[in-house]
Formats: sequence, structure tokens, C-alpha cells
Amino acid sequence: MLQLPLPNRILILLLLLLDLTFVHSNEKFPLRIERISTDYNGVAFNGKNILAYGKYGIITYSTDKGETWNQICLGDKLDILKIIELDGDFYALTPYSILKSTDDGLNWVQRPFFDEPTFRDFTSDGKFFYIISEKAIFRIDHLLKGNLETFYQFEFSSLNEIEILDKYLFCIESWYYIYKINIETKESTIIDLHQTVLKSETIVRDISHLKVFGSTIFVLAENINQNNSLYNQPEYADINIRHYLLKSSDYGENWEISTRNVRLTKEYQIFDDTVYFLTHKGWKDTLNFNYYYTITYFKIDSSGNEKEINNNELLDRSIDIYTGEFESFAPNTFRVNMFTKIDNETIIAVGPNKTILRSKNNGANWELVSYFKPIVGSIKEVKFFSKDTILVLTSIRPFIYVSFNGGATFLPPKRNIENFPNGLDVIIVWDDGTFALINQRNFLHTIIKDSSNYTIIYDSTIFEIFYSKDFGQSFSKKKFKRSYILNNDSLGFKIVSKKVYNDKLLLTFGARLFRQVDTIPDTYFYFFDKSFNVTDSVVIPKKVLNEYSHLLVDSTIFFIDNPFLLRTSDFGKHWDTLYTTLSDNNSFIFYYKNNLLINKIIVPKPGTFIEKMLIFDLQNFSMDSIETYPFPMSFFNYNDTIFGYKPYKPILYKFPLGIENIRNFDSIDIAQLLNEEGSFIDKIQNESGIGICHILKKVGSVFYSTYSELNLAKIVYDEPKYLPVEPKTDRDIVYFYHTPPYPMPARNIVQIKIYWDGILHLNEALLGVYDVMGNKVEDKERIRVALRDNGYGEIEWECSEVPAGPYFILLRWTGGSKSIPVVVE
Repeated sequence: MLQLPLPNRILILLLLLLDLTFVHSNEKFPLRIERISTDYNGVAFNGKNILAYGKYGIITYSTDKGETWNQICLGDKLDILKIIELDGDFYALTPYSILKSTDDGLNWVQRPFFDEPTFRDFTSDGKFFYIISEKAIFRIDHLLKGNLETFYQFEFSSLNEIEILDKYLFCIESWYYIYKINIETKESTIIDLHQTVLKSETIVRDISHLKVFGSTIFVLAENINQNNSLYNQPEYADINIRHYLLKSSDYGENWEISTRNVRLTKEYQIFDDTVYFLTHKGWKDTLNFNYYYTITYFKIDSSGNEKEINNNELLDRSIDIYTGEFESFAPNTFRVNMFTKIDNETIIAVGPNKTILRSKNNGANWELVSYFKPIVGSIKEVKFFSKDTILVLTSIRPFIYVSFNGGATFLPPKRNIENFPNGLDVIIVWDDGTFALINQRNFLHTIIKDSSNYTIIYDSTIFEIFYSKDFGQSFSKKKFKRSYILNNDSLGFKIVSKKVYNDKLLLTFGARLFRQVDTIPDTYFYFFDKSFNVTDSVVIPKKVLNEYSHLLVDSTIFFIDNPFLLRTSDFGKHWDTLYTTLSDNNSFIFYYKNNLLINKIIVPKPGTFIEKMLIFDLQNFSMDSIETYPFPMSFFNYNDTIFGYKPYKPILYKFPLGIENIRNFDSIDIAQLLNEEGSFIDKIQNESGIGICHILKKVGSVFYSTYSELNLAKIVYDEPKYLPVEPKTDRDIVYFYHTPPYPMPARNIVQIKIYWDGILHLNEALLGVYDVMGNKVEDKERIRVALRDNGYGEIEWECSEVPAGPYFILLRWTGGSKSIPVVVE
């Protein structure tokens, strides 16, 4: 084996004397966020309150059987995997901890166990909780007062779900096998349903949704076509995709197929020996040719007879199905993750995208209580009205989401609204809730010259204006057209800017040049009232204003007309020249406190470009520029502080000294704050003293356009008021000590004596050997552990097979970890 040079060996030994450890970064963004929307994992009920729970620590609850809803957040990183009700109290599982509520889910106490995501599922027999991780089953008393002990350890496994029936635990492993474990003797057996029951059933494979009803245990065998896009066509998916339901009434000794007809969804319940399932279904509206989701509620009796309970009922809200190219940027995720009965008549169902459904007549009819999936292309508007009403508008169907309870629930518009738009290009919102969606339509006609020649003329551009004064409950429609706003093969017009002034609206109609024209076209300003009647108009002759060449600040317009930087305060009647030596390829970015930011692109040669930031001081009429800047960037103002961001990068740039000192900025990594790949913040707005972040997560792209899903989050500075954290006690702490490894450096074998005080299962705690980059180089199978006495033992590693260098033997236990440095020569 190669021997390290002596200076290197000395350096490594000095480093090891410092007791190097693996450190998990806890660097925090100087604030916390509480997201408003979530994907619900399940629903729980204790006879009083309904809890819909899911990602980001969100619990949406109802105290009146679903008539009204409120929401709490227990911490953005505490994904709630499951909630169990015991004797009226709620217990919640997160990847790190167990939470308990004794006041119907309104306040919680947390018992933390791990610093990294570990737990996956749990169950209870009323005395103990049994919790699974990837390779172990843990146990703790139901009062959460004792120690978390390892009840059963697996060498090679990936546990997914757990259930309990009398003295047996049942665990799904790798979505394929079921482990059956006797709690009293810890004897285990493997149940392979594919060999015993599903021998010739080639259409199903993975198993999931393990449930116990009475003395019978059920499990779902999933249809292999569920991820096949061909079988997932909206109108036929519930026919093509059928899951099997298996059951056993003798503790898993014998199994039989209960039904082969659990449609599409994988969630089911058993009421009075009858299987019920609630599934989504697509249908096509023949009036507008759009696809929408609805739900169907089925039951299958003990004889296998299937009956649809809600008789092809259609939900009256727009839950759009994205088809064709739209599906590539807006994946269809509507489904039911769980449903439960609240009483003899009331059923509550939950799912992703803040979905809540309710039936008040035992499933015969359903209402959509909440659904929130705003897809954002290039434009969006988010507006808060008082403390309870939130309006979210985007350019992708269904365009509108409204909440009247502070974000606890959202609803899309109804499907049958008269004058509802088919598309939109511009969004307008007033402070009183009036809003407009404007759709640009080009109209053409054909001029036939003879039997073989014709010309298509785009003779007008009509702007369809759909406006609502009741938060989208109803719409009025107007068409705006002027004879001199023409559209042909060389020239067209579009809305290039907007500005709301109290009860008035200013729209700027700028020209689009498709090819060279002989004359410079005009630009038009139109003023409208709230009913979209024209109250005034202004023509700016011979100037082409587009989205990038002008900036509207109050009643002042800044305009780049190369090589001039111009300003007007009377809508183009008079212009001031502010600067005279601009070159091509400039565009406005931002205005802040008498400073203009201009993006400049320099093309030194074809195929290459250099970007610069120009800063124009409107007081001193001076121009500055920055070349070493993180381009491209957009800006927003929050609490009088400038922030910059780069789309789809989890970084915020903070400019504490303003634009005039824009070279001084802080780069803030918000990846840990957002905790989702592809997410970024593009705006923070102040609403009644509360900061609201716009979090965008990329979902897809079409051609040159990228699309994201929007979530909103409140900025908070205090710990969650609904979740006081119970501190770790001495029983959770392991005091661990080891002697220096011998010999050091080692060639073939290295030995370490270890001592500990507390609850530590050494074989379970030992993870393996890692190099200095954190890569695992040896599993624990090559490490011998000898227990000499209670709290004393020895570790021996046979290291002859690894290259020379420094390594770490890593141990991790509940509440702590230790890495033992070793040098191999």
C-alpha cells in the first residue's frame, strides 16, 4: 500500500487531534416563513375537530364539521406525515419528532428525537407507539415520557408503512413485501403476496395502503399502468387503471382478493364491511372544449357488486386538466389522498394542492371546499383585502383563486360563469377588489384575387376586457377597438404598460414591428373608468414604446429612445432629455428613490455578449455602470429595502444601502429556507405589516417559456406559537467517549476502545466508514464490534482494502452522533 509522505502524515495527525466531526450546517436565514398552501397527506377527527394535515407543518382545521375552516402552522420544515387520535387527543408524526395536542389540535407540544429526517410512519396499540425508519422499528410509550428504544432492527430493508393488529406488527418493505412481527416474541415472517395470491396477476405489482378494519387487514396491489401517460388519458384513466384490494382475516396467514376494481385512486375505506373509494375523473366540456376534473364515489359490497353513489355528478368549480403541450408545464396532480367519515352523513376528503372536499349526504353529492394550484407564466397578481380576503390571478387557467378566510382555503371560479375569459394577456386589480382580465385577439379576413391567389389581412386588434366587481363570482365583458389600431403583416399593437390611479386606469398601446416599415408608428394612452368606458386618450406621435423601452412612475414616463434618455410628465406633450449618449440594447429594470436601473447588453462579436448595469441618478443627472454583477437580475422593494433575485436560483441579493450604493450587497442563500429544488422568491409584499413571500417552483417549460407553481408564505420572526418545543432531557442524551485509534496511522487493522453512558444500541448506531468528502467507503459489515461490559466496548476495523488517507468511522444515535478520525497509510 502507498505510504503518505511524512509532512502530509504529520498534518493529517494534527488535524485529527482537533477531533474533526461531520457537521450539519444550521446556518439560518434571518427570518422564518409559514407557507399558506400545502399538499394534504391525510385527515383526522376526534369527535370535535377535523384536521387536514400535510407538508410545511400546516394544519387546516374545522370545529363545525367543515362549515368554516382556519389554519395553523407548526413550522415550515415539519412535514406532518400522519395524525393518530387516541382517547380524544391527537398525535402527529414528522420526520424528526412526535407531536401531541390535548386541546383538539389547536396547540401542540413536540418531542424531538432526530436532527435529520428519519421517521416514515407510525401506529399505536394504545400503550406504545411503533415508529418506522428506513431500517428500524422504534417504540415509545403513548405518553411520550420514556425513552425511544429500537424495537426491531433490519439489516437490509426499506420500510414504507406500518400497521398493528392485536400482537402483530405488519410492515410494507420496498413496496413489495410485508413483514409480520410478533410483538411478544419478536419472531418475524415475510409475506410475499406475489408468490401466494398474485401469481398470475401481471397487471399489479407494488403494494401500499396497509389498513386494519376490525379484525381484518387490507392492502392495495397497485396497477402497473398508473404512471403510463397512454393509460392516463383524462377521460379513460378510471377505466384503464384498476387496483386490487387484498385482505386477510387470520393475521396474514391467508390472503384473498377482495376486489379488482379500486379505480385510479389508491385511497379506500371500509364501512360496515363495504369497500368505498373516492376517485378523480376527467370529463370534456363540449361548450368550451376544456377538460375538467370531477370525482366519483363508489362502493363494492361483499359480493363484489360495484355501485356509483354520486351518479356522475360534476363539481361546479374549475379544476382544469392540462392536456397536450400544457401538461408539460402543469402536471395534473388532482387526487384524493385520504377521506374519512365524520358522522353518518358527513365525509371529508383531502389531497394535494390544498384540496378539501365535503359531502353532507353520505357521498351522494360533493362540494369543493378548497383547491389551490396557481400556475404562473409571465404575469401574476396577488392582492390582499382586509385580513381575510386574498385574490390570486395568473395567466394560466383557471386564472383566479380566492380565499375569504386568510388563506385557510382557496377556491377557483365556477365553471358556468357567463362572460368568463378563454385567455388573458393583461391583469388589472384595484384596491377595492375590482379586477379585469384582458385578452388580445387578432381578427383577419381573406381577399381573393383570383381562383389561385389570395391575401390574408389582419385588419384589427380587439382587446376583450372581462371584469369583475365581486371577486370573480360574476363577470362583465367589453370590447375595445379603434380603427387606427390596425394589425397587418408589418405592424401590430399590444398593451405594453398599465397603471391604476384611484378610480382610473391607464393602458399604453405600443406598436410591434414585424418587419421594416417606412414610418415610425405612434403610441396611444387610453384612460378608462372601472366599467372600462374610455374617459380620455393621448397620442404620442412617432415614438415606439414597448415593455422594455419605457417605465411608468406615477404620472411620469421615462423613455429610452436611443441614444437619448427622455422624460415626460404630461403624457408626451413635452419631453426632457436626461442623457444623450446611450447606445443600442438598453432596457429599463427598476426605479427607486430618484434612481433608474438600466440593463445594457454589449455584443462585441456575433454569438457573444457582455451585460452591464447602468445607474442613472435623477438628481445629479449622472450615469454610473457596474460590470461585475450577478446578471441577469430583477428587483423588488420590501420595507424600503431593495432585493434582487435571479429566476430559479435560491439566492436573494439584499442592498441595505440602496441603489446609490448598489455595489454593496449581501448574497443570501435561501435554499435552506425554501427546502425545495427549483424554488425561488421573486417578490415580498407588505400586507398590514406582514411580509408575504411569493415562492415559485419550476414545474415545466414549453419552447422559450418557463412555468412555475405559486405558493405564498408569511414572514415570521418568532417560533411557532402553536408549538412550544419540549427540551431534550437527560434520558435522550448519550455521553460518548473513545480512546485514540491504535495504531495511528494504521495499515491493516485499527482498534478503538469506546465508553458511553445512556441508552445506546451500538450495532444500530454504527453507520460505516467515510472519506473526507463524506462518501461512504465501507459498510459496517467490515467493522467488528465487541461489547465488553455495559457501557464499554471495542471497535475493530480491517482497513487494508482502502487507499491511504484520512477516514472517519461514523456513529449516529437518537439525539447525537460521533465521528472517529482514522488515518490509513
